[in-house]
Amino acid sequence: PAAATITYAAGKFEVERYINTGTAAGQHPKSWQFVTAPVTDASIFNSWMEGGASTAGYGAHMVGPGVGFDAVNTLPSIKTSVPGANDGSWAAVPNSSDLLNNTEGSKGYMLFVRGDRTVTTFNAPAKPTVLRAAGKIITGLKSSLIVGTGEFQAIANPYPSAINFNAITKSSGVAQVYYAWDPSIIGFYGLGAYQTLTAVSGYKPTPGNAGIGSLGNIPGVNPIFLSGVPYPNIQSGQSFFISASGSAGSLTFNESNKVDGSILVNREPGDLASMSTNLLASVSNNSKILADGNLVIFDNKYSKAIDTWDALKLKNSGENFGLKRHGKTIAVEARSALIRSDTLFYEFSNVKPQPYRLMFIPQHLAATGLTAELVDKYLNSRTPVNLMDTGYLDIEFTANPNSRNPDRFMLVFKAPGGPLPVQIVSISAIRNTDKTIGVNWAVENQVNIENYEVERSADGVSFTGIKTVLPQGSNNGNSIRYASNDPSPLKADNYYRIKANSMGGQVQYSSIVKVNMLKQDVFISVYPNPVVNGKVEIRFVNQPAGSYEMQLSNVSGQVLYRGIVKVTSALQSQTIFIPAKTAAGTFHLKIIAPDKTVNLQTVFVE
Repeated sequence: PAAATITYAAGKFEVERYINTGTAAGQHPKSWQFVTAPVTDASIFNSWMEGGASTAGYGAHMVGPGVGFDAVNTLPSIKTSVPGANDGSWAAVPNSSDLLNNTEGSKGYMLFVRGDRTVTTFNAPAKPTVLRAAGKIITGLKSSLIVGTGEFQAIANPYPSAINFNAITKSSGVAQVYYAWDPSIIGFYGLGAYQTLTAVSGYKPTPGNAGIGSLGNIPGVNPIFLSGVPYPNIQSGQSFFISASGSAGSLTFNESNKVDGSILVNREPGDLASMSTNLLASVSNNSKILADGNLVIFDNKYSKAIDTWDALKLKNSGENFGLKRHGKTIAVEARSALIRSDTLFYEFSNVKPQPYRLMFIPQHLAATGLTAELVDKYLNSRTPVNLMDTGYLDIEFTANPNSRNPDRFMLVFKAPGGPLPVQIVSISAIRNTDKTIGVNWAVENQVNIENYEVERSADGVSFTGIKTVLPQGSNNGNSIRYASNDPSPLKADNYYRIKANSMGGQVQYSSIVKVNMLKQDVFISVYPNPVVNGKVEIRFVNQPAGSYEMQLSNVSGQVLYRGIVKVTSALQSQTIFIPAKTAAGTFHLKIIAPDKTVNLQTVFVE
C-alpha cells in the first residue's frame, strides 16, 4: 500500500537479475549490459563481484584501471556515463568498493558480461549468470534528474519493479523517447546496440528485430525487443538514456510510476505512414544480421522542425545508421505528411569495408502516389525503392574511404513519371456576409478522379476533411471550377486546402489558403474536440492579459491536470496532454480568468 513503511533492522533485500549469456540455443554471445541494482548499501565488490569469490552461476569477472578489480586494464569492463556528454561517452569506475546505488537510485552501469565469475578470459566459452545485490530497496519520490539541452543523460530505474515511461514526470524539454541497450543485436562487432523507443511509434523499438533470423542470423539467438511490439515499460535493474532535444529538462520518479508484469499495452499511434530502414551486416557464412536502423513517421500532427517528438541518435559502439536533419543525427524522426521532393538523408558511421544490405520497410506510403529512389553519391547511381512492400538492396563499403562517407546515401521521394490524375490550378477562400466561408478551386486535366475533399485546419499543419465533392465533366477541355461552403468555420483563423483522390489510390493536395479570424471574436476554445492522441490545445482569443488557472477532470471529479498559463497576446495557445492510460470519455476543463470569472469547456476523448 502507498502508506506502507519498511523497518529494516538487520535485514536486507536481495535483488537478482539473470543475464542470458551463453552458447546454447536462445542465448546471446558475450556483450555489454546496461544495468543497475535497486538497492542501497551494496558495493560492486560485495555484490556483482561476489566478494572476490569464483562463484559458479553468479557475478561477473571485472577489469579496469581502478582499485579492487579482478585485473588491471585501461579498457574497463564496467563504466558509467559521463554526465552531459552528447555522444554516449563513458568513464571507468575508479574503485570496486563504490556503492552500486545511492538513496536516489540514479546510477547505471555499462557492464561487459562474458559469463559468471568462473569465466575469467575473453576467449573462454560464455555462460549464463545472475547479478545479485543485497541492501535496502529504494522507495518513495526521487528528486529531479537534469538533462542539458541537446544532450543525453543516463538514468536508472530506481525501483525493484517495472515502471511505465509515460507515467514518469518529465518537464517539457525532455524528448518523448527513451533508449534501451539490446545485447541481442549482434552486428559485425557482436556486442549489442541501442533500441530507440519513442511515443510517436507507440514505443515500438527501432530498429527492433526486423531482419534477425529470417535472413540468417546467428542460429538460436532470441531477440529481446520484437519489431511491432510496444515496450513502454522500464524493467527492474534496467538503465536507459533520455535526451533533451529542445530546452533543458528534468525527470522525477514516484511510486505511482510502477506497473505490474513486464509489458503494459499502451495506446496505439494509429496507422501512420512511415519508412523504416535497417542496416544488415554480413558474417562469415554469407548470412546477414541486424546492425542498426532508423524510422521516419509522416503525419501532419508533427512538424519538420527537430522537437521533443524526434529521437536524437545515441551512438552504438558498433555500426551506426541514422538520419541527418538540421545538423543533428536522428534515430526516429516525426515529420509532417510526405510530399513530393521530400528527402531522407541517411548517415553511416563505424561501418567495416565489407558487404552490407539495406532493408526498407514502408508502411502506408503507397497511397501517396509517390515513388522513391535511393541515391548513391559514391557510385553516382539511382535505384528505385518499392513503397508497397519490404525490399532489400545490397551495398558495399570498400577500402576506399570515400565509399564510407557518412552522407553517401539519401532516399528521394518524387512524383511518378506518368501524368498526374489532375492539376489543381487555383484555390481561394472568402468569408461570406453570413459568416460562413466559401472555398473555390479550379482544376485542369482531370482524369479518373474519385472525389475532392475540402480540408480545414486551425494551424495550417493538421487538416481535417469537412466536405466531399464529386467530380464534374470535362467542360470542353477548359478549367473546371468547383465551389463548396463551410457553414461552421472556426472562430479563430481558418486554413483550407483541397485533397484530390484518384480512382487508382493516388492523392494530391492543393496549396493552402487562410481566412483570418473575425476581429470582434472573443473566446476560449478547445481544438480539436474530440482530442487527438491525448493532445488538448486551448486557444485564448482576445482575452485580457494575465494568469489563467486550468483544471482538467473526469466526470467523477478526479483531476488529471492542473496548471497556470500566462496570456500575453491577443491570440495564444496552450497545449496540455491527457495521460496515455486514460480511458475514452467526457472530461471537464475549468478555466479561471484573472478577474475570477469561470469558463467551462467540455472535452471529448475517443
